[in-house]
Amino acid sequence: QLARWEPHLKAELARHRAEELPYLAAFFEQTLKASGAGFDDVNMTCLTGAFRDLYRRQARFAVTLSAPLLAGLTPRQIDALERRFRDEAAEDRADLAARDWNAELRKRARRYVKAIEDWTGPLNASQRSLVAEITGRMPDSESAVVAYRTRQREALIAQLRRSASEAEIRSFMTAWLVDFSNLPPELDHAGVAIGAQISELFIRLGASFDERQRQR
Repeated sequence: QLARWEPHLKAELARHRAEELPYLAAFFEQTLKASGAGFDDVNMTCLTGAFRDLYRRQARFAVTLSAPLLAGLTPRQIDALERRFRDEAAEDRADLAARDWNAELRKRARRYVKAIEDWTGPLNASQRSLVAEITGRMPDSESAVVAYRTRQREALIAQLRRSASEAEIRSFMTAWLVDFSNLPPELDHAGVAIGAQISELFIRLGASFDERQRQR
């Protein structure tokens, strides 16, 4: 399986370096210009659109690489994949049942702070409070995510069990992971809300940066 796949991998990596990395570089250049000018509604709309396009390009790359491997799985490998999906779904449901919402909000704020500090260096207390305020208003979509992911994984296993072709698997994975063509309305609305709150976070936090943070 690996021997058949490696030429495909090498070709896709070469294409990725030639065609996809320039998009990534352009996105960072666009972000740099926006940070210099100051984040606002206009440039955040542009950055959000560019980020979504960048995500879709990378997701399509992942689908293109994975489809031939999935199409060539043996029945025993499909069984193992199904067990893995089933175990992860059980863990997700157990985590949802046991979670404390206030603790989840604190964990979410810490994740955002850590991600931001990778770019800016340490945030001060008021900036951390701002992150907690905005992320605390983001919708709770975790249970919907788990349910949707479980359904999609079950549909994928069904395709593998009926020996779907590589093209069929690629089409299914593209609809799921690239185009979001059957995304439940609840998750679609949550994504829009989260995007708006991330834009607000960039705008308000960017206005609070000191010179050290801005330069970094």
